[in-house]
Amino acid sequence: MLPKILVCGDGNFSFSLAVGRLQQDGTVSSMEILNNLIGKKGPFDWTCTSFDDRAELLGKYPECEKILPAIERCDGFQVQHGVNAWELDVSFPKQKFDVILWNHPHLGTEDFNLHRFLLTHFMDSARGHLNPGGKIILSVLRGQAGRWSVTASAEKLGLVLDASQSFLPSMYPGYETRRNRTGGSFQNSHTQHHTGDALLSVTLRFEDPKNGGKQFSSSSTKTTLDDEEKSMASIPEKKMRRKEFVCKECGKDFAKSQGLFTHTRQVHQLKKYGDEWTVEGKQLKCDQCEPTKETTYHDEEALWQHKIAMHTLDSSIPHPGMESLAPSDKYEFFPCPVCGMSVSSDPQWGMPAHLESLKPIVGMQLSCGVGKCGKKFIEQRALRQHRNFCRIKATEQKALFTPNNISFWVVCTAIAATVLKQVWA
Repeated sequence: MLPKILVCGDGNFSFSLAVGRLQQDGTVSSMEILNNLIGKKGPFDWTCTSFDDRAELLGKYPECEKILPAIERCDGFQVQHGVNAWELDVSFPKQKFDVILWNHPHLGTEDFNLHRFLLTHFMDSARGHLNPGGKIILSVLRGQAGRWSVTASAEKLGLVLDASQSFLPSMYPGYETRRNRTGGSFQNSHTQHHTGDALLSVTLRFEDPKNGGKQFSSSSTKTTLDDEEKSMASIPEKKMRRKEFVCKECGKDFAKSQGLFTHTRQVHQLKKYGDEWTVEGKQLKCDQCEPTKETTYHDEEALWQHKIAMHTLDSSIPHPGMESLAPSDKYEFFPCPVCGMSVSSDPQWGMPAHLESLKPIVGMQLSCGVGKCGKKFIEQRALRQHRNFCRIKATEQKALFTPNNISFWVVCTAIAATVLKQVWA
């Protein structure tokens, strides 16, 4: 029986077609490329999937009209749509695979924490669908493994790093890395403008020791990857961009003139963030960590997220900004048992909203729901902040319009006067 490979989130399926052609070619050099990627000897049985359903896929990637039939003509290949990479139980309730692979996962928003949570949930789901000795393979841009804490998250799940190697798209003719939201390539000149260089990728291969995998990571592989991750993670993203528009006041750089104009107006002219604003943020330290730990957090929200994830199993740490809410309007938080993200106890937008935030932007339908407000959001954090505002506003309005509040009678008198004027006219 051929080793079974599951490819998750393949965008426009150009990777699947590329490996299909390599396997169909069957030459020593072509099979060597596949064997090195998978860590096993081919040929293989491939199940290639997309998060989008077929209609969404064709609308976003018109080239799939030709790609999908070409894949299905390859021996040992099948295509499936509407597959959520961190919820494999839904699409494959009883199936097991020898390798589960995901190239360049991305939610369509630049949020390091969200991607850390996303990949933790993916690896947790994938390890439950591996045959004995199976592997989980992730390919990410250089530096993302560190900024998204991929290996640290894998280790918390009990996974072991088997191998780390460069991922070269040129080895897979026709493969294009595409943006989930727009369908455009993220290895284009605009993206390279932000990073200042051609985009390089790395492939990480993990095994589960409890399921026939290695018991320990290769020391050389682990050391090499750790060194790379630490060096890349220590470089803020703004340092990796080419400085074209630089603020004369603080030195912060921007990719476009509009960004510089907005920053100058809000930060330095209107003082929207106060006189103590700095490029580095507030540099807050956690009072519950070891005194020797040097990690700092740029605002209260980031510090709170850290405390919820690392220092509590209950909801004893209040969310910043909730102090002004009435007791009946307050809600509690607990860490997600899989990824550690702080999750609200509110049944309407707690765990369901957390899991929804781990889907690509195009698939999210988060709405406020406070009172008559139906404003839509694509990120849970933005929804949370907006709902705090809506709750406070609703509480203030409720207090305003009460018979014991003189403002109530003032408003009533004004309304009555307006009605009488219309009648007399």
